[in-house]
Amino acid sequence: MLHAAPDWSRDEFDRPAHLVQQALLDRFSEHVGRTLPRALVADAHRWRHARVDAPAGGEFLLDEDAGIGFCGDWCIAPRVEAAFESGHAMAHSVLSMLGKLVPRSAAEPQP
Repeated sequence: MLHAAPDWSRDEFDRPAHLVQQALLDRFSEHVGRTLPRALVADAHRWRHARVDAPAGGEFLLDEDAGIGFCGDWCIAPRVEAAFESGHAMAHSVLSMLGKLVPRSAAEPQP
């Protein structure tokens, strides 16, 4: 998996996916100093909705009384991994509410 820098991604965003894909592969090839083997499967995905200008300011939103929560990259930062972090944090909170608390990481001790 190749993940481009935000500035590069912003500049290349509106180009067709196959051209972005080839540009990433070319840059990676240059970076490692080798010709890459032909990819058997390749795809380019532009994370269109990770352009949040002002994150919500918390990892997630949760209304315990209503039993509803919201999570996503828009809560934390304009990065695709922020979506995972937000979902993970909300899942931890929901499990805690249900009395089924699990460690947030494998390094944490079991309760």
